[in-house]
Amino acid sequence: MPNFNIYTTKASEAVQAAHDMALEKKHSNMDTYHLFYAMLEQKDGYIPMILKNLGVNIQELKMKLTEKLDKLPSVS
Repeated sequence: MPNFNIYTTKASEAVQAAHDMALEKKHSNMDTYHLFYAMLEQKDGYIPMILKNLGVNIQELKMKLTEKLDKLPSVS
């Protein structure tokens, strides 16, 4: 796990959430899909706000990310 002392609070939360998601889905690695999804889930994060301002449908993007995550190999 990275040294969270050098991250902002939001960055630390996103990395931790991405790590937790990878574990939950039994993925052997944390991928950028995990991190991006975790950033989209942040209530007061900048990423959702920026994407909404650009006209991106966040729910549709999360569905596409979920499809990608579901295709990643898992370990048992």
